[in-house]
Amino acid sequence: MIFDQKRKMTTTKELLLHIYRNRFLIDTIKHHNRSDQQRRDVGCCIERISRYDHWYTAEQMLSNKHDQQAHTNLLIDKLKRGIHVPFTEKSIAMICRRVDDLEQFKYLYQVKRNSFLGGDLVQSACKAGNLQIIKLLLDQEHPIKLSTEGSYLSALKHGHQHVLQFLIDHRIMFPIDEMTSQFKLVPISFGMIKAAKWLKANYRSTSIEYNQYLDSLELALDDFLVRHPHQLNNLSYINRYLKGKMMLQGLGITEMLELEMEDQQIHIEKTMDAMNTGTNAFTSYRIFKHVRLEDLPTVIQMFSGEREQAMEYAMMREDSDAVSVIMLMRDNDYPIPLNSFTPYTIKSEQVCYTRTTRRTL
Repeated sequence: MIFDQKRKMTTTKELLLHIYRNRFLIDTIKHHNRSDQQRRDVGCCIERISRYDHWYTAEQMLSNKHDQQAHTNLLIDKLKRGIHVPFTEKSIAMICRRVDDLEQFKYLYQVKRNSFLGGDLVQSACKAGNLQIIKLLLDQEHPIKLSTEGSYLSALKHGHQHVLQFLIDHRIMFPIDEMTSQFKLVPISFGMIKAAKWLKANYRSTSIEYNQYLDSLELALDDFLVRHPHQLNNLSYINRYLKGKMMLQGLGITEMLELEMEDQQIHIEKTMDAMNTGTNAFTSYRIFKHVRLEDLPTVIQMFSGEREQAMEYAMMREDSDAVSVIMLMRDNDYPIPLNSFTPYTIKSEQVCYTRTTRRTL
């Protein structure tokens, strides 16, 4: 026999049943670190594992990203047992955004129906992308009819073409002013650009069709995939590039070039074509600091900029290929600058280079 927090007598069997029917506690027991457990006495372990009230607000139970399903079950279990759980406007929006299981959502929706009042609930559901949940919210008449403001932008931002189609089919008003004014405030992703292309083809709207900002990113993405054709399914890499493109003034040309040269299978000819055109031509010499040794002959052949500047950036290399790069460039008549501000020193059996002198050994 043990005492719970309310000082009521509870049998061990009842306690185990409470733990067993709660998915979060079961998972905690399964994954409990055995070495830690051995260092604690039995009483401490029981107290740690059976701390059912560790999360006591809906927001706490819904905010864990690593074990979202288990925490949703914990929330439902508490409500079914009649335990008071504080809800806020934010936690109601989190239900719409994070509870993707329809049956779980329906239960929470029925229990807290009178709390579904926020103006961002449909928008939150569009972010998650569950059409049945979106429809349930759109059909709500009591206690109020929910706003659809931000729904298109939310679906577009997260690349949910099926949600965009659903909103169009249900004649949800398309917010032209909102789409035009807020595009630059939304982090661009590969999924968003694909969804925007789909929206252009299926919905006539000047805010999408003639959005210069979005058009420029589409062109940049197309050019990027020409240089990195095998990265089409690498969403993380593409999204890093798009984020950098959006913040070009913050990242800088050097950082963007470093990002591109991370790709070991980059199409170097297409890259040099891009580097030799437009404003890139003024900074194309930076590529010599990052280019792989096996791609260097192509870069040397196609480079059309100032060779002394190219050598200056090559001298900044600190990788194992630095000397080989310098020697190959010298063999192709790339001069080592006489007065360099490069703070590095590169030495080998063939070349010794310092900031103000050069000589061949």
